[in-house]
Amino acid sequence: MKTAGFLVLFFVSLSFAQSNSKSQSTQPRPVVNQFASAQASENMQYQIADLNKQVADHGEQINRLQEQIQMETIAGHLASSAAHTQGLWEGISIGVGATLLPLILLFGIQRLRENSDVVRKPQSRAASA
Repeated sequence: MKTAGFLVLFFVSLSFAQSNSKSQSTQPRPVVNQFASAQASENMQYQIADLNKQVADHGEQINRLQEQIQMETIAGHLASSAAHTQGLWEGISIGVGATLLPLILLFGIQRLRENSDVVRKPQSRAASA
């Protein structure tokens, strides 16, 4: 019985010693903590400054790209307008040509028929002879 009580007492004291040593090792010393805090704060300040610079650079890049998009959009609208105007004039030209061609052909055929001897009536042949 004494050995069982001794073993229980041994394990309880061992676990207490381990937990006590863990709590002491996890608590940082104040001087080391202040130095680490100052060094971490300085590193963070550099990182924050770098990130702010990157944000500013990205903002400038976004503005340049927006201006470029606006200029390309305007150029696209102007090119589209010019293409529509050119297409309109070509369509008008084709329409006028397609209208005039049959009229010219009809007028030319009619003139040929009037001037042709083959198609003349016999009375007009006698008058001219």
